[in-house]
Amino acid sequence: MPNLASHMALALDALGGLPGHILEGALGSYVLGATAPDIRVMTQWSRDRTHYASLESEGVGAGVGGFLRANPELDRPERLGRETRAFVAGYMSHLVADQVWIIRVYRPFFGNRQVYRDGLEGNIMDRALQLDMERQSRDRVAGVVPLLEGAEAQVDVGFLGAGTLREWRQRVQGILGRDFSWESLRLFVSRRYYVDGEGALEVVDRFLSSVEQGLDQIYERVPRPVVEAYKEQAIGEMLNFTERYITCDR
Repeated sequence: MPNLASHMALALDALGGLPGHILEGALGSYVLGATAPDIRVMTQWSRDRTHYASLESEGVGAGVGGFLRANPELDRPERLGRETRAFVAGYMSHLVADQVWIIRVYRPFFGNRQVYRDGLEGNIMDRALQLDMERQSRDRVAGVVPLLEGAEAQVDVGFLGAGTLREWRQRVQGILGRDFSWESLRLFVSRRYYVDGEGALEVVDRFLSSVEQGLDQIYERVPRPVVEAYKEQAIGEMLNFTERYITCDR
């Protein structure tokens, strides 16, 4: 699924379809919310605990539905403060974007053994494509990164404590404050696929030996129009869910 800058960029693009005043003064909380489901990386929680849907779930709104059922106090946006409402809208945008990725990109391509016979290679190349999207998203979000400072201060969501959310915000700032590096693929794989050991690292080394060639090979199997179609659908679905939530039209 998309990484931090990619989620922020998609959330910003979705916001462009809403009235300009709708999250006025709370943009930092919104983009922080768009990263927040991945707080599990820091807390070591299970994916289901922060994404509210399994990887096998079918519907685009599965995560959002699970999120609101688990946190019914957040299902009344008119009763929430501006920053909390914006944070929740961003959080939901992340859940939607991940679901669309699973349905439109991962399952038909990286998880499809007719496309990637080696499941391990498919999963690692899935991550490599996500990193390419992240690289392209860095400039898009550079202007809003400063808004993250203190963006959690007025956010009140019971499922995330203030201290945990502050630590996450600081971590996000740290990650986005560093230059992009393809070496993060090796770090990710060494942590996620340590059981596969040398086999997983061989896949990474082969890709990193010529990133341009590696990306060409990915885009031969997952055509660029597929990625663009993913973005369009994700933004459209995010806009739909965000608008309905913010305007209480549900």
